[in-house]
Amino acid sequence: MEKNFRKSPLTTQFFSVCVFIALFVTSGFAQHLTISTTGQTGTSGTNWSITGNTLNVGASGSADINVSVITNHLSNVGDLTVNLPWQNATSRNMNINASISYTGGANRTLTLNCANDMVFANATGITSSTARLNVVLRTALGTVNADHGYIQMNGVTIQTNGGHFWAGGGLTSATWNGLTVGNTYARTWSDDIPGISLVGSSITTNGGNLYFAGLSHDTSDNNGVNWGVNIEKSTISSAAGSIEINGEVKGRFTIGFGTNIDGSSGAVSIGTTSGAITINGYGYDTGTLTGNLWRHGITTDGTVAIRTVSGNISLRGEANFTSNVNDKEGIIFGTGTSVCSQTGNITLRGTNTRESDGQYSNSIRFSTDNSTNAIRIGFDGTNTYSGNILIEGNSIYQRNNNAGAGSIAIQTTGNLTIQPIGNAFTYMRAGDAGSLTFDDDWNFGTTLGSFTYGKSTNSANLTLSRPLTTSGAMRIYAGNLIVQQNLTTTVNNAEILLQATGYVEVAASRVLQTNRGNITFRSNSLGTAVVLPNGTTGSITLNSGSSLLSNGGNITLGGNFDGTEGAGLYAASNRSGGSPGVLINNATLTAAGGNIKIYGKCNSSYDD
Repeated sequence: MEKNFRKSPLTTQFFSVCVFIALFVTSGFAQHLTISTTGQTGTSGTNWSITGNTLNVGASGSADINVSVITNHLSNVGDLTVNLPWQNATSRNMNINASISYTGGANRTLTLNCANDMVFANATGITSSTARLNVVLRTALGTVNADHGYIQMNGVTIQTNGGHFWAGGGLTSATWNGLTVGNTYARTWSDDIPGISLVGSSITTNGGNLYFAGLSHDTSDNNGVNWGVNIEKSTISSAAGSIEINGEVKGRFTIGFGTNIDGSSGAVSIGTTSGAITINGYGYDTGTLTGNLWRHGITTDGTVAIRTVSGNISLRGEANFTSNVNDKEGIIFGTGTSVCSQTGNITLRGTNTRESDGQYSNSIRFSTDNSTNAIRIGFDGTNTYSGNILIEGNSIYQRNNNAGAGSIAIQTTGNLTIQPIGNAFTYMRAGDAGSLTFDDDWNFGTTLGSFTYGKSTNSANLTLSRPLTTSGAMRIYAGNLIVQQNLTTTVNNAEILLQATGYVEVAASRVLQTNRGNITFRSNSLGTAVVLPNGTTGSITLNSGSSLLSNGGNITLGGNFDGTEGAGLYAASNRSGGSPGVLINNATLTAAGGNIKIYGKCNSSYDD
């Protein structure tokens, strides 16, 4: 993924001229609200007044109020809602040019309702030092889908001291955590502007819940970079509060991100103690009218830490693009990303409506440089992690086959499940043109509680080229399944199950071992599987020197798992030719007290 897109000088000049003309034409009609240190004080002024707990700006005209108007009301009166009403064909933005610092002892709610865009000046913000302060930032108050209303919080500090923080938009009111908020996104119709921007900022709720919803829906041209939510070199922390971030990109653009979390120029930290973290990113475009570079639901790049102590973490990225550009993903995890907890569950879910467009169009992409633990999921490297990990998507892509080992670390003492959203994986890709084999770039550690790959309906092929150890059960479902490394379960009675809609093959000199757990192979391929040098084939094949050791568990080889027994067994040392359901080629099966059961169906003229 590239991230250094720039418009050409000619395009930039043209765009700048258009912006200048637009500002010149509308400046006489713009009727903004400014919050500053030099504005009017008291309870009323030019085009504004306070009635009860509401500060209303007039239906027309600009207003400039002193920040003390807000802090005095919060300290001495009660909650405050600031309303800047919408006007047709008139821009009405809210400019927060001074910090709102609440020092009172009573819990309060501050609501800023803005017709159009809300922009915080650098080094400003909203803070509460003693009591809880709920903060609601609500934009886009015009007719549905008619007017813009983005929120820009670059270089700001938000500290709610236990209060909730909501940032989004919408004409229609909704209720969230007992607060009156909007029902949709903060949004922009222009390019190169996020629906919500957080760059070089800090947001701390200390127990309050946090919610972001930002939309970029460019309708003007297709030469820009668009983000629903853009977060760079910032910190978001809620302690026991929950964090939910929703970003969506639509329309016309060259590059588009639903939710972009970029730590390449400065670290990004999103964290809780017990609160849940939910991050969603959705992407759409207009097909042939859009540009031709990358577009993704969620991206993480650079130093990005998404972490909890006991809260659950969920990331969902949806690539719903119509363009056939071969560089679009539901979720991209880049080098430096860590999604870690100590006890909470982690869910990574991606979708892509155009997976067949090429190697770089997938549900989930892991893109790392050649360094150990470049991406961490689950275990953070210091604190033990016992939660469950679910990685779900119909196509999963390992971008680089690195020379070193362990660049993608996915580790837990809980359960790891990698499965499609549908019945079967559609593509499992690696490198520029290869297939995903879970090679030594993947570091699952040695403490997995259990491992499940695929679903019982999965028909996509898998070659497993790395050893795998779990304490609990190991269940792998595939089309044709080739095991090239050792598989081990360590806890009593933990099974190994290999089930294929095609064939199962264990490479030469490999060991599958349990501690009293059952070892079960199931295949419904009728003698059309592995072709050996002597011309024989097997629905289940154990190559020379391979071993199944159950240490008291049962060993079952089902060459066709419709339950037909006593057919299709073939020992390669005793016969040549034929097409067996189960082919044991100088391999060892040791149950050590357990039962050994072999059954199969073959298409040859004899049964053994």
